[in-house]
Amino acid sequence: MKKLLILFLIAFSFANSKGQWNPIPGPYLESNYVGMSFFNNILINNGLLYANIERRVYLSYNKGESWMKASGTDGIQVSRIACFDSFIYKGTPGGGLYYSDNYGSTYNHAKNNIPEDAYITTLFANNSIILAANQLDKVYYSTDNGYNW
Repeated sequence: MKKLLILFLIAFSFANSKGQWNPIPGPYLESNYVGMSFFNNILINNGLLYANIERRVYLSYNKGESWMKASGTDGIQVSRIACFDSFIYKGTPGGGLYYSDNYGSTYNHAKNNIPEDAYITTLFANNSIILAANQLDKVYYSTDNGYNW
């Protein structure tokens, strides 16, 4: 009985020691109602939190306590984002793909083999390998951080 009690206490302590999900405030949006906002994706890169909401990109330097609109592609709607190291990739709904190699300070339009009017539906970045898919069932890849596709 004593062994059973010890086993139960150990199992109970492991069950209660799991991580917890805690809500963080979302970005303040033009709609003034975050609850109705649509998150396309959210990710962490080098301690920064990026959120793609309502086709814009928001950035938090403090784990989501406060947010600011990310710079670099003002006026361009964003459908997906991906990051790795100092590289940030923004896929657009009908405007192709943009990439930054300086944490988003400036962006370049990726033009090598990706149509400038492509609707980017999926983005993935891992090390220097980047994958981008468009609405026409085409997948593009880059092995040099997005400079060539």
